[in-house]
Amino acid sequence: LGKGDFEYASYALNNLMQAYFHAGRELPTLLDEMVEAHNDLERLKVGSSLFWHDIWWQTALNFTTPGDSPHLLIGRGYDESESMPQHLKENDASTLFLLYCAKLILSVFFNNMDGLEDVCKEGRDLFIQAIQNISDAKQSSQLADDSLQKAIVFSEDLAIRQSESLFKSRVSSHGFGRGC
Repeated sequence: LGKGDFEYASYALNNLMQAYFHAGRELPTLLDEMVEAHNDLERLKVGSSLFWHDIWWQTALNFTTPGDSPHLLIGRGYDESESMPQHLKENDASTLFLLYCAKLILSVFFNNMDGLEDVCKEGRDLFIQAIQNISDAKQSSQLADDSLQKAIVFSEDLAIRQSESLFKSRVSSHGFGRGC
């Protein structure tokens, strides 16, 4: 078997777990499967698949035991305080996209929308500063990058708000499993 075979297998397993999550598999069953998938993905040693899986695993864990800040992905599945700086440093857009999606899904579900207006304003202000400093390429580029980070968070919130009716439907039909 070649390296690509293991990579393909890891993507397939990760995609299967994500599909189960988004399709509404009952969380107790899904969480057991996610633990097994995590162990398998660790053995396959494909970092991106493991990060992607662990983001959704922690999201599922947050639905079952929300804690004080359910929108924060910090737990046994994934710890954003440790991993996010690495994703930002490596400009890992795919993983950051999934992370922000998961955080916004949790924020909307648990009705924790505080601070999103501030994120929008910060992103807009950083973009304006980038334009104002266009003659200084290094500074302008950094400001534009910072603006884009804020814009990603805000734009994903807008997309999530459109799906609120789906979440309400899932909750009323126990699509998240018993106890949610």
